[in-house]
Amino acid sequence: STLNVELRNFSREELELRELRENVYPVMIPVLVAFLLVSALTSLTILLSVPFLKRPISPIVRLSFSHNTANAAFSIVVAISIMVQSYMPFVLGIDIHDCIQLSLEAVRLGTIVVQVYHLLAVACIHYYGCVRPIHYNATVTPGRVKTIIALLWAVPNLCLFVGFASIPGQGFQAPGCTDVYFYFHVNFRVVTMTVIVTPMLLLTIIYCMIFRLLRERGMEVVSGEQRAQQRRRKTMTTSLLIVGTFAIGWLPASVSYVLLCDSCLIPNAPITVRMAVHTASYILFIIKVFVDTFIYVVGLHDIRKAMKCLFTQIKLCCGVNKNAREGLALHTSTPTNTTLLNNLSYRRTQRQRDGTTET
Repeated sequence: STLNVELRNFSREELELRELRENVYPVMIPVLVAFLLVSALTSLTILLSVPFLKRPISPIVRLSFSHNTANAAFSIVVAISIMVQSYMPFVLGIDIHDCIQLSLEAVRLGTIVVQVYHLLAVACIHYYGCVRPIHYNATVTPGRVKTIIALLWAVPNLCLFVGFASIPGQGFQAPGCTDVYFYFHVNFRVVTMTVIVTPMLLLTIIYCMIFRLLRERGMEVVSGEQRAQQRRRKTMTTSLLIVGTFAIGWLPASVSYVLLCDSCLIPNAPITVRMAVHTASYILFIIKVFVDTFIYVVGLHDIRKAMKCLFTQIKLCCGVNKNAREGLALHTSTPTNTTLLNNLSYRRTQRQRDGTTET
């Protein structure tokens, strides 16, 4: 009968799931968590160079550091989620409260939204700098950039927690957070994908407009403005590469997020297929984080110079390089150090001239 067929299918899926948990989880999860933590540490390495950044910090560099922090935060949250939701209950036999798991899921989705809206903020600032270059410094002040960063972090996470707590009888309103049916429904997943994909489309439009403006102005500017345009173009190219890594890292996961669920277009996908898709999504994100870090260090001059100062300071502390102190002084580009070096050079030249005159 139909009931017997469904029971056999259910039993077969449960057997496959049990075999995966017994044979794959003990090996795959620790390896995946290790790579996630390494990717987080790679991103956080850039943050160590903050004390060596040229002051004042530009809005693009400040937002880039915040976006890089979002990358690291997501890696850490995903590593904790995998341990809490999969490894601890099914390998170690330790049950974690459902409300903790639901909170981790809200933070995980929130950090994804934080990343994409950071990229959108960077694009908007680039566009404003092209359209209103004279008013740029007066409008895009450090205080306003800090406010934007705070909102980029707070609003997505707050909205997700409020959303998870606003569904009657589900989410945080359910006893013990046991009913999370809404999370596996296609409506919730379509809304989540829309929140992620819409900024990507806006990013494409904004950068097309920016490069069109730069191309139109390329024949009209003088040499000094040409150098500024070239620096702006390099910075925007770096930002555009970061957008590309986000699209490669997250669009496949977003599509599968909408396709694979109980009420989606593919509701009965085999457990092996779902696990393979989730694992591939995590691998793509890990690669994205490593590539983002490389792009930031190579593409943004201020970050590259600050990283050189950081490594020089490390050599100085470890006693590896005897000339590390001189290298640190040369690479540090704060106004105070620049003025000091200029004064020393001037005094040395003046003494030489005085000595020549006396002779």
